[in-house]
Amino acid sequence: MKAARRTGACAAALCVALCGRDAGATGEVGRVVTDTAAGNYRVAAQTDASRFSLSNAGGFRFTTALRADWSPRPGLALRVRVPYHFMSLDDGARFDGWGDAELRIKTRIFGISDYVLVQAGVIETLPTGSKRDRLGNGAMVLTPFVTAGRRFGETIIYAYVSDAIALRRENALAYEDLTDPSTDHEARSAIGAMLAIKQRVQANVSMSAITILGGRDVGQTFVHGGPIVGVLLSDDARLVLGGQVPVAGDRRFDWRTTADLYFSF
Repeated sequence: MKAARRTGACAAALCVALCGRDAGATGEVGRVVTDTAAGNYRVAAQTDASRFSLSNAGGFRFTTALRADWSPRPGLALRVRVPYHFMSLDDGARFDGWGDAELRIKTRIFGISDYVLVQAGVIETLPTGSKRDRLGNGAMVLTPFVTAGRRFGETIIYAYVSDAIALRRENALAYEDLTDPSTDHEARSAIGAMLAIKQRVQANVSMSAITILGGRDVGQTFVHGGPIVGVLLSDDARLVLGGQVPVAGDRRFDWRTTADLYFSF
């Protein structure tokens, strides 16, 4: 039972977006489902590097983000995430700036001990990124989601589904966003499994999909996936390393790597 509790606690170390804000407008897709205790605080420094080859531009992007989580009561979690992007395009252009910030609220709606957990919430993406430098969507995005997990011994199987909707007037200009080449209405889903390899090391593999729900490209789906490794550095610090590659569909990146550091207190 002690090992099982450790597995559930260390699942937080694997909460790295395999789709994330950079390929799907949220930092939630592909995350292991986790629960929080009242009064729990977590801060993180997240980094992300990717190569992209889009129809309108190609290049290299590096993102660093600050994230803070707080649980005011059991089963309820609040989050804020603020990214900063560095862009280097194939045409020689180089620029950097703040991206679109995120606010998230998540609550537990069903649970059985530490074996079954179902949660729901909503992510609000704010248009804080520069539209001129193509670092922002230019519109607020609301993403309601449901996520669920089931533990089998040392393994956690989880799934996620959401609907991301840009709150943009019908005749408003849709800005080009190199940090998030998404459309105004998309479904995002993921399935994955996490396994405790050793006492302080966990492995996670996930497959994520983005399906366009509006416009002329309705039905088109981009699928990608990859592994994540979480290392418990101490009782309060976790290092997470991961990578992902396209699997099918119109790719939004050629490859992507992540390295995050989480502190809980």
